[in-house]
Amino acid sequence: MRLLLCLFALCSSLHAALPRPNIIIHFIDDLGYGDLGPFGAVKQKTPHLDRMAREGMKLTSFYAAPVCSVSRAQIMTGCYGARVSVPGVYPPGSKNGLHPQEHTIADRLRPLGYATQCIGKWHLGDQPAFLPTKQGFDHYLGIPYSNDMLKTASVDGRRVVPLVRDEKVELLLDETDQDRIEEIYTDEAVKFIRGTQSTKNQEPGPKNTAQPFFLYFPHTAVHTPIHPGKAFQGAIGCRRSTPASVACSTRCAS
Repeated sequence: MRLLLCLFALCSSLHAALPRPNIIIHFIDDLGYGDLGPFGAVKQKTPHLDRMAREGMKLTSFYAAPVCSVSRAQIMTGCYGARVSVPGVYPPGSKNGLHPQEHTIADRLRPLGYATQCIGKWHLGDQPAFLPTKQGFDHYLGIPYSNDMLKTASVDGRRVVPLVRDEKVELLLDETDQDRIEEIYTDEAVKFIRGTQSTKNQEPGPKNTAQPFFLYFPHTAVHTPIHPGKAFQGAIGCRRSTPASVACSTRCAS
């Protein structure tokens, strides 16, 4: 028994000494299997994603729930949607959401010293009790549900979706405003990553290791209505999907 305890202590100390990797999850809405270069796309140019596939690991078989809310619940918790009582889709203003007592990836990583941020389409409940900041994330910026779920604004009658920062609405976006949404998301992601690497977040000692981070990036694109931004409009001559704008945003991971 004493030997087992010693081995356990040694393994634990070695595990603690290992560098903590930075983690980025790109979760892209309604993207087809063949819409990216690594999986056979010809019209769409996705150089950053191509590089990630070359330098990392490319998986060719994956089982998913192809619906908004339940797919997000499963990747966040590692549980089947039915296990965490998440239906296919939460509508705006739903009284329900992913229960705050469920354990997300961010819940597990934050006690280990990770900076955590969610940017993009959360869609696990838009009420304050269900937002990412209640699910292990330090910060959040995004449209909290699908970008086609526009509602009439009481102030000016526009059809809008909210852009939420942490737990407050920062802007009301109409369809024209959504042309910049991926650019806004990308700028926020780059700012977050660089912030974790700044001197003030580095641990003392000879290695001066920067704070590890977890970025969960569930893109609004390429869910309809599609808003690729001016720099990418018509770039690939494909009316339905525009993964080029999403591929550009992966510069934050390059």
